[in-house]
Amino acid sequence: MPTLLILVRHALSTNNVLEEKLKEELGDKFKERYNQEKSCDPNIALPVGEVQAEALAAVFRDILAHVPKPFLNAPVELISSTMNRALHTMVPIARELGLPVKVLPEIHEAGGCWTSVLGGQPGATPAQIEHNFPGFHCDPGVNPNGWWSKTVREKADEADARAERVARRLLDKTRLTDADGHKIIVMVTHGDWMQRLLRVLITGNVSIGVDFKHLNTATTAIVLPNKEGARTQVVWINRGEHLDHINERSNPLHDMGQDECGNASPHPAKDQGIPEPVSPVALHRGQTWAEGLGGSGMFEVRLREVSLCESEKPPVDPDVGCAQEPAWDDNK
Repeated sequence: MPTLLILVRHALSTNNVLEEKLKEELGDKFKERYNQEKSCDPNIALPVGEVQAEALAAVFRDILAHVPKPFLNAPVELISSTMNRALHTMVPIARELGLPVKVLPEIHEAGGCWTSVLGGQPGATPAQIEHNFPGFHCDPGVNPNGWWSKTVREKADEADARAERVARRLLDKTRLTDADGHKIIVMVTHGDWMQRLLRVLITGNVSIGVDFKHLNTATTAIVLPNKEGARTQVVWINRGEHLDHINERSNPLHDMGQDECGNASPHPAKDQGIPEPVSPVALHRGQTWAEGLGGSGMFEVRLREVSLCESEKPPVDPDVGCAQEPAWDDNK
């Protein structure tokens, strides 16, 4: 079944606010104190986080009305991380769409539920999540004693492996189900781990040197390949025009010098602002070409044809409503 995956980064959290505060006070030395003072499972920050989540929910029907044509009016499945900030972000979306929510532990933020002072914490139990969030249903795999089962921080390679497992499951489900219909999955997850998932789904390589930074409550949409040899189609990345009217914002980006697992990023940024538009670059050889488009406080990537020649423009794939790209030619 052709599947459109819409990924949502959670709304501004209290940890995001703390991180920005400590960056201002301590500069590059903020990380140690942040890991001591942060919450292991923070809520969204009030009022900004709540305003962001409501603003996204208010435009979500419009987002679904402008997906690739084959996915118009397709059934929608809502999936949330087990972490508080993701659950709270999903609440107004579920309310607006009138749909239940499946809660999965596998899509939590890299690092897990921990602080350097407390170590790993169990996290909420399925009973607590379903009580606090009516209409949310935990996957049977959620530990009944708390969704986070470790006493230590998740390592970077473990977060990578988790992204690969989730990507494989999404792709297998897409390819094995009935190919006659179309489906949309809306997944609320986390900035660092979402980058890992996108690296796998778009490039096939979780370690590739590409970062996908997201504003709080920004969305990314990709069409998953539903047959052997098909390519992942990028529809948009880091779409956040619903945030334009929100004046009070924390810096939306993670520290680009270090990830949630405490490892050096392959792409440290010169500053912590919104990325500047970039020249066209290949995200993966022979797969998706993209160009950065500045404006509206967001960084967006859209498909464009590899060739500039009108006669060489690729045909539209009827299954996904996006352009197919020609095979890579090393001689060009």
